[in-house]
Amino acid sequence: MLIDEAMEATNESMENDVAVLEDAVAEQEELETMLKKSSGPTRKPLEAVFRAIDCDSRIWFQELDGNQVRKLHRSPSIVQVLDVFPHSFEVDVMSQVMLSLDFMVSNAANKVKADEEIDEIEKVVEELVRNLRIIQPDATPTPKLHMLVSFTLHHEGTRAPLSNDHSSMMRYNSS
Repeated sequence: MLIDEAMEATNESMENDVAVLEDAVAEQEELETMLKKSSGPTRKPLEAVFRAIDCDSRIWFQELDGNQVRKLHRSPSIVQVLDVFPHSFEVDVMSQVMLSLDFMVSNAANKVKADEEIDEIEKVVEELVRNLRIIQPDATPTPKLHMLVSFTLHHEGTRAPLSNDHSSMMRYNSS
């Protein structure tokens, strides 16, 4: 009796293990199929562009240093990268997002800014937010993006720290 119960429990456990193994094998096959697709006609030209702008294969592991990020966000690099993909509305919007980031990085120096420069920065941040909402409507903003928007744009009932009476992106009012 005790042996029969132990054998039955062992058989059930083995059946469950087989089911888990089958699920894992199916998932592995699905991932391998996805990886094979990623080595298609777009990947090789994209890798060539990344090498040309000195952002080598580490990009596939999402490991870029600050210098590589800066190289990637320069206007000529943005054009090179996005030219690899077929023309579409999404690629156009992504181009605008990347160009806005390029502008922000290029204008992030801690210096006194003229009113016109501040107005242009606010305009670009508004464009960035609008385009991100189009291209990634369900995405949650990163803390850095939240800070950028919070400290540069006027919101109803508040005064943004980057406003024409401050003249610097680095100075802000905590009240």
